[in-house]
Amino acid sequence: MAVTIKDIAAAVGVSRGTVDRVINHRGGVSEEVAARVEQAVEEMGYLPNRAGRILAARKKPVTIGCLLPSDKITFFHDVIRGFFRAERELSDFGVSLRLKEVRGYDPEIHLAALRELLAENVSALCVATIETPEITALLNQTAAEGVPVAAINIDLPHVNRLFYIGSNYLASGRTAGGLLSLMAKGPVSLFVVAGSSNIHSHHLRIEGFAQVMKEKETAYTLVDVQVTQDDSEVAYEATKRVLQEHPEINYIYITTSGSVPGVCRALEELERKKRVTVIAFDDNKENKRLMKEGSIDVLLCQESFRQGYDAINHLFYYLVDGTVPKAEYFTHTVIKIGENL
Repeated sequence: MAVTIKDIAAAVGVSRGTVDRVINHRGGVSEEVAARVEQAVEEMGYLPNRAGRILAARKKPVTIGCLLPSDKITFFHDVIRGFFRAERELSDFGVSLRLKEVRGYDPEIHLAALRELLAENVSALCVATIETPEITALLNQTAAEGVPVAAINIDLPHVNRLFYIGSNYLASGRTAGGLLSLMAKGPVSLFVVAGSSNIHSHHLRIEGFAQVMKEKETAYTLVDVQVTQDDSEVAYEATKRVLQEHPEINYIYITTSGSVPGVCRALEELERKKRVTVIAFDDNKENKRLMKEGSIDVLLCQESFRQGYDAINHLFYYLVDGTVPKAEYFTHTVIKIGENL
């Protein structure tokens, strides 16, 4: 049976109000009595009432600073929807968000956005960013100063983050490799469209893919790899050029969703979409439309709404009652084709 404040008060011989003042650090109690209450709390294994602690959070607003490279990348729309659903549900407890949206993965732009958020004295950070020496140092300094840092969608293995929530990029890459191995009929001439060279997670999707292709002994020719910074226009130009130079390409693996519209546009203009099998990521509205039009064969999805919603909730409960989250929350990799979209 759970130990209550009444039990503590009876054991120490003081009022419940005195115990409440000690537990919640409200003062007005002598050092000798406070020490006896704290000893009883420790020895009797008292756990504070979570609801009461959350209600107390109303007196100290919680501001969470969020950074996403979401400008021009529709995948993040559902992440943002998750952010603000959580904010709305927690608003009675004084929770508010500060969202900075940037385009692409320019280190200076990300660094400036992080500094702007920190200048607002946020209670925590929830970020999808890149790892450069400057950004890593800033985030580690922030964590050391008591402001928890959560990594969302893009893991930050060199940052002392509180937790990561998002895709298991190695596993999703392996899934993509397994799918291509099942689909392959005859020679495979592969073109890979990658995201950013500064993001470890993007490398993992290629690494996992290559692992499975090797394990299954699926023969293929890697024709080209283009790094497009998750930018649709860059992807369009690169894809159009590579396809014109290599008419033998019959498979395209796109590791990030921001590049998908540009790749599909190039396939459409060159009248190649019926001759090329496309494996891509994320079921945002734009990618769904492209799949329905026949430009994409397989989408691997990663529960984007859940990433945003759960991240804010984990940070909130950590801040208000010290609930320490797991180090990693991997979302499910969901395979979608035209028939189950």
